[in-house]
Order: sequence, then C-alpha cells, then structure tokens
Amino acid sequence: MPDAGSPTLAVVPAPAAGEAVPADWYRLSRDEACRRLDVDPAVGLDAAEVAERRERYGPNKLAEEAKEPAWRAFLRQYRDLMQLVLVGAAVVSIIALQDVSTGLVVLGLTVVNALMGLHQEGKAA
Repeated sequence: MPDAGSPTLAVVPAPAAGEAVPADWYRLSRDEACRRLDVDPAVGLDAAEVAERRERYGPNKLAEEAKEPAWRAFLRQYRDLMQLVLVGAAVVSIIALQDVSTGLVVLGLTVVNALMGLHQEGKAA
C-alpha cells in the first residue's frame, strides 16, 4: 500500500498481442484510447465490468494525505526564525529583566502571529 503522501498509480491493461505499448496515453486520440481499453464511449461499462476492473486494477483515485492535527500545525508556526526570536526575547524579558508584563505581551503576539499563519494556510488550502 502506498504512503499517505504518494499518489496511487493507475494500472492500465496490457495491449493486445503485437500492439505497441503507448509511451504517453495522453497523446492517443479519444477513440484510440477507448479502443485500447476496450470501452465503447457511447455505452460505457456495465456494472459487472466496472466491478471486475475495479477488483483487478483498484479504484480510480489518488491516495489522500492524512490531515495534520491542529496542535501540530500550530507548533509548526514556531519553526520560523522570527517567532523563535520573539519567544527568546519574551523569556529574557521575564527571567533576566523581571519584566513579566512585557514578556507576556510578546508571547501573546507570537500566539496571534501563529494563529494568523494558520488562518492563511487554511485559506490557501
């Protein structure tokens, strides 16, 4: 079974004896591809043929990636150098300078920044 991140490859029936194997199926005309796959495009496949081909070649779909948990996506935002610099500045402010309020504000800003990054990733997906 393929990895969650790798696509499933479609298995195509072997050509008939003496027939050349096409290098690129996309180069074939619609009629030629249907002929090689033994399909009448006007009629399609009956249910028995669909079940037999699905059993032989597998489903006609790509593998889906496992969804990343929200907490891991949130922590991934802290791989950014600027986020790490801000967390470091907050820790120094709290521990070395004894300025808890400034440190908490800076930490709050890193959380807001991480949430905005998650929001942007969600929009992009």
